[in-house]
Order: sequence, then structure tokens, then C-alpha cells
Amino acid sequence: MVSLKKCTRLSRLIKLKSISLQSNEFNKSIISCLGALPSLKSLDLSNNNLGGSFPIQER
Repeated sequence: MVSLKKCTRLSRLIKLKSISLQSNEFNKSIISCLGALPSLKSLDLSNNNLGGSFPIQER
């Protein structure tokens, strides 16, 4: 699970356009943190503990 402290730090990166977070054993809790990044266009979450469906929102 992603800690609140880490999520807060990540959400400060408002100009971040691309990030690779592969092979970190993240679960779905990382999604709420990444949703706060308004400029994010490219995201790699391969090889993590993600499963199920994710809501997709157009910006």
C-alpha cells in the first residue's frame, strides 16, 4: 500500500508528464495518487500487483 506521505509527495509533481513505476509491487492504491497529476500523459505500471478494472477519465 502507498503511504499517505509518499502520495502527498508524488502529488506535488504537477508538471510531471511521464513516469515509469514498473516492478515496484504497487497495488491499486497508487492510482489515487497518480490521479492528482494534471500533466501526466505517459505512465508505466507494468509488473506491479494491479488487478481488475480502472476507471478512465478523459481530460
